[in-house]
Amino acid sequence: MANQFRWWLVVGGKTHRMAPPSPTCDGWRVCVPIPPGRHPYQYVVTDSNGLTVKRMRVKRAVPSRHSAALLIVFDTSTEINWCRNWAAVTPSEQISNQRAQGEFERAFTPSLFFGSNQPPPAFTVLPDPDALPAWLHDTAVIHTHEVGGWPCHPPTSVDFDGGACHLTKQLAIGIACGTIDEAGAQRLIDRGADLNKGVKAHERHLSLIGLVVYHTGSAAGKVLRVLLEAGAPIDMGGAAEAIPFAVRVGRWPLLEILLQPQYSCSAHVAGTSLLSQLQEREEDEKGLSPDDHLRLVKKIGEVAPSVLTEVDRDGMQPIHRYCQDPLATAKSQKWLIEYFVKVCGRAVVNTPDGEGMRPLWHASLNLTGARRKATIEGLYRYGAAEHINTPRNDGRTLLYHLAVLASEVTWRPVDKKDKDVSHLVELLSHGASVTAAGVTPERAIALAEEKRQPRRRRRCDDYDCDSDYDSDYDYDSDDEEDHYPAKWILHVYGTYLNRTMPRRSIRAINTALRPSRSITASLTRPIPISETTHITLPSEIQTTIAAYLTPAPSIPIGEAPLSTRINQAVEQYVRAATRSIIQDGNVHVVGGPGQPQLRPFAMGGAADRRMGICEVIFRAVRIETQRFGIKLTLKHGTADDLEVLNNMTVA
Repeated sequence: MANQFRWWLVVGGKTHRMAPPSPTCDGWRVCVPIPPGRHPYQYVVTDSNGLTVKRMRVKRAVPSRHSAALLIVFDTSTEINWCRNWAAVTPSEQISNQRAQGEFERAFTPSLFFGSNQPPPAFTVLPDPDALPAWLHDTAVIHTHEVGGWPCHPPTSVDFDGGACHLTKQLAIGIACGTIDEAGAQRLIDRGADLNKGVKAHERHLSLIGLVVYHTGSAAGKVLRVLLEAGAPIDMGGAAEAIPFAVRVGRWPLLEILLQPQYSCSAHVAGTSLLSQLQEREEDEKGLSPDDHLRLVKKIGEVAPSVLTEVDRDGMQPIHRYCQDPLATAKSQKWLIEYFVKVCGRAVVNTPDGEGMRPLWHASLNLTGARRKATIEGLYRYGAAEHINTPRNDGRTLLYHLAVLASEVTWRPVDKKDKDVSHLVELLSHGASVTAAGVTPERAIALAEEKRQPRRRRRCDDYDCDSDYDSDYDYDSDDEEDHYPAKWILHVYGTYLNRTMPRRSIRAINTALRPSRSITASLTRPIPISETTHITLPSEIQTTIAAYLTPAPSIPIGEAPLSTRINQAVEQYVRAATRSIIQDGNVHVVGGPGQPQLRPFAMGGAADRRMGICEVIFRAVRIETQRFGIKLTLKHGTADDLEVLNNMTVA
């Protein structure tokens, strides 16, 4: 565009050619003193032959009521159809309110503002498109606008630190207007601009670097590097401002620069809850891909590892935030959890927040779909199940709170057939206890009895309550708030006992025996002693070796009696099956034509009455369903374990 078109500004009856884009600024620019008031003007775009290609008429107000003050308007544009931004610098109205009008106008002279007794004529272009007065007052108001003249920021009052020279003020004004480039910034620094002076703006004390972050221009990243290389402070002491603000408003290119190790910004990151602020932004506002988001988290963690465990205003650490609202892809979320564990240790997955909720709580209560699966699997991988029955501060466990969600509205019964209970079953499969959730066997039996003989409930309005009111029922003594969650827990526990737990037990056995089958092939192979002599290990030695190499499975079950029965039976079965595989082969375990399945459990020592693992599991489930008043639906032909395996379904 720079070679094909030319931009012109027509204002006050005069036409000014705009400075073309340069390697340091991508827009056409012009700087013109304009008196106060509303002044219509227009852009004219011409081609290389001087023919008009486009006209755009604009009317903008110069915001000042002081006739003695001339203002400088910067305009830049990169598109034919739109002007991009403009800025006006005026003396602060705070000063005018502190002084009488006459005293103010006498103080604000052309000499003071322009470094000359004669101000430049109105509507005449200044030689330097970034020109500013040689001397500025200690306070100025910056008006910046963007596409089409709509306000980008409200007017900003800039108060310079005491003793700031005019070069420093020029640098600050150029940054606030978004018009200065790195070459201009470097010139002012070389001429003596004091980088240790800041400004008071946006109700904060900002460094020049902070001002760049707040008022980003087209060359903001390059100007930021110039300031950092010259030793400008990131903040002016006190609270950190620049980096947290870059996160809050999504100035990612500037944040990447500030986080580079050579700039030593750890002191400006620690204590800011920066990762919580990064996670809190809405996904569509972040403008970050999940991979870029993860990379930023790692960069921040490298700069200040303490940020990874900082507690924010809500009593939550970053791990809680990212489990409550994870990264957009399962892969990135998995890597994020691995990164937290790598830097903070495995204990981070069980860190409680201010309410006693651990990361697993936030993932279970807030997520669905692939992100939920990736988050929860990552947490379980590093030990989140260790505290699955630890209640939060209200004394309730995660299983209880998930049951509350499943029941939707505590006072209204729901159709269990239409509900997805997989989340609750998943929790039980990792060791959640129904007793710890408040559903003891005694209460379960009472609820089952109530289901068989339902009590009358009050169903009346405020005008006629006598007809359906049960005077024998103590409404206050029954904790109605827990009524439906408790029923949901029992419903899901029944699903777990009759479907999920038996199948997982068989799966655990098969997983444990898989190494034994491959080990057998190795241990039974003849071992060469010499060229003509081979030996085979005795079966007792093979069994001993296989026992060490075959881990005993452990099935997480929340209720102690059932856990003891199932895990003891599974462990004994795996031990017997391993020995049988080594000595007699796999067929003696699974059975075949003319060969019964392995039945290692003798009743009362009677060899003629033996049971297989499926019958033992069936009996343990039957005892547990009786203990909690749950209907037994697990089918088992006591003489045929294979029938059980074929009839079990996946939860």
